[in-house]
Amino acid sequence: SYKKLTVASSGISGYSFEALRTPVSAPLLEEVLGCLSAEMGEPWLQDIRIRLADPADKSANLFLVCRDSSGEIVSNTWIGWDGGQPPGERIGLLGHVVTLLPHRRKGLATRVVELAME
Repeated sequence: SYKKLTVASSGISGYSFEALRTPVSAPLLEEVLGCLSAEMGEPWLQDIRIRLADPADKSANLFLVCRDSSGEIVSNTWIGWDGGQPPGERIGLLGHVVTLLPHRRKGLATRVVELAME
């Protein structure tokens, strides 16, 4: 199961933010990827599924998601830390920043990236 982390008030009316540390349950992962699928092709999404399902993957992953007032994920980003590097070295990755078209120009993507960097 996943660990839901509490995120402080976003300051953006009508939206809530949450951080989800992997491993993420399959239904929740599909919900997160549903937001991505509006902008990215299935091969990209399959790559994400494979990476997160690989027990040999030594990275830590965190999804920062934004939900609208109905609870639908409308914006998200992913941040990962590759733990497979030599001792003392880590690579940080930030990507998959997506906001669904009807919710753009409201600062949602900016906020999920800011939260990912905290």
